[in-house]
Order: sequence, then C-alpha cells, then structure tokens
Amino acid sequence: MAARIHALVQRRIVYPLRARRMGIEGRVVLLFRIRSGRAQSIRIVASAGGILNRAAIEAVHRSEPLPRYQGTVRVPVQFKLDR
Repeated sequence: MAARIHALVQRRIVYPLRARRMGIEGRVVLLFRIRSGRAQSIRIVASAGGILNRAAIEAVHRSEPLPRYQGTVRVPVQFKLDR
C-alpha cells in the first residue's frame, strides 16, 4: 500500500519553474500519517531546500484523498531535470 501512495504522490509533482530555471535538483523524504484520506503531521526527514520541500508537500496534498494506511508513510520525492 505504501508503494501505491508513493506512486500517487509522484504523479502529482509539479516541478517549480523557479527551481527549473536555477537548475535545482534534489530528493525530499516526507513522513506522514493518513487520517480520513488526508495527510497529517507531515515531516521532512531529508531536505532538498525550501522550494523543493514545499513542492513535495504540495504534491502530497494534491494526491488527497489518500487510501487508508495504518502507521506512518515514508515517501521519497525526487526532483530531476531532463538534460
């Protein structure tokens, strides 16, 4: 089920235009719980900087409603530019 949640979030990523223009890449790892289809208590456990961190959190919220899941979900979000 965690893999399904990860796939949902990956499909909702919007790479920030400013980060693209600046050539910023990185990986953000988020931890959160799901209650009533919504992400709760989102924590960043690996940061890629403010702009990409915000984009990763926004991708989680755009993925709502999320499927039921017991415990904490760990979701890595990769931002990589096509070169």
